[in-house]
Amino acid sequence: MLEVAKQNPNFEFVIAGAPSISTDFYKQYSGENIKIIIGNSYELLMNAHAALVTSGTATLETALFKVPQIVCYKGNALSYQIARRLVKVKYISLVNLILDKPAVKELIQGYMNAK
Repeated sequence: MLEVAKQNPNFEFVIAGAPSISTDFYKQYSGENIKIIIGNSYELLMNAHAALVTSGTATLETALFKVPQIVCYKGNALSYQIARRLVKVKYISLVNLILDKPAVKELIQGYMNAK
């Protein structure tokens, strides 16, 4: 996700930080066109034009705000393979699971790249 920001310096990127994680943790990710906002994700979504979202509740919240999104998930290869064998679902995002169709793009593992 940071690579996307680096390749698009004319856009402003904002990381929606979790209030439970130290602000110091996020400082390493800030940059010229990357800002950090902690604990105010709904206001951020009200002003967003698009979003790169990790899987979870955030995908559903982003959809409810009608923000176009790409769901991004990349984890440990072994853990991912184990999960794929244990959990049988067609999609990874709540949006697609609820609708039972690919309404939002999912970039998983090797498909998650800056391109």
